[in-house]
Amino acid sequence: MASSAFKKNALTVITGSNKGIGFGIVKQLLSCYNTPTTILMTSRNEELGHVAFEDAKRHLPSTNNKVTLQYRQLDIVDSESVSSFKKFLIDTYGTSCIDTLINNAGFLVKKTELELETTKKIIEINYFGTVKITEALLPLMNQNSRIIFVSSIRGSLKFQPEQIRSRFTDPNLNIQQLGEIETEFLSAALAGKTQEHGFAESSYNISKTGVTTYCKLLARDYANDPRNIAFVSCHPGWVQTDMGGSDAPLTIDQGIQTPLYLTMLDYPSLYKENGKFFDLKQVAPY
Repeated sequence: MASSAFKKNALTVITGSNKGIGFGIVKQLLSCYNTPTTILMTSRNEELGHVAFEDAKRHLPSTNNKVTLQYRQLDIVDSESVSSFKKFLIDTYGTSCIDTLINNAGFLVKKTELELETTKKIIEINYFGTVKITEALLPLMNQNSRIIFVSSIRGSLKFQPEQIRSRFTDPNLNIQQLGEIETEFLSAALAGKTQEHGFAESSYNISKTGVTTYCKLLARDYANDPRNIAFVSCHPGWVQTDMGGSDAPLTIDQGIQTPLYLTMLDYPSLYKENGKFFDLKQVAPY
């Protein structure tokens, strides 16, 4: 695996990293980085985050004095939490401080009695929360930095009706309009009228279609940004996590391979694939 060329004291931020794929990525990165790097773990639940942080520290190789592990609470859907997190980054690491942002935080549960509330939570966390934290941290991205979105194959356009698919692929689509699609779906779902409005029924699928599309739009919109930020999204696979369930075929160590690959891939190779969706470490159809 190719190593990234980081500046001194590089910073990697990982959202939702107290468990599952996020925690698995943290553990592996503790051994991957060979230049001075701070890995910043985050989680919505601060108590569980500190437990995970202490656990992760035990996986830091005693021979690796290049990596520093830190933790900070972050709820990506809460504006106050996002603002506080951004201020913490600036106060602690300065501006232009982030080299890698891994947008991993997400939500999925099986159908429950509170299905409508679950639908709302999925859209708010997976799409709007991801956009909220990304937009807040974009000004802090460093030169030749990267933003990696943990999306899903279930966000592929083939899972969307043709009418909705055409809206996601409109070459003139902007981020505001993308958010309007997600809001329209949520309103239709809460009213029990998704099909009447041309949508498929899966809130998880459309939330991830939104994430993958958002990544592509960012790559387009920031193409002339002098910082040359790389934006990529990926499918980790169906993984044995709280979200994926025990029936999933992949272990966490197997599921983190593609996001880990994108994190450590040399920058020129990554930037060449700017805006694209990856599966099994390869560019995949979206």
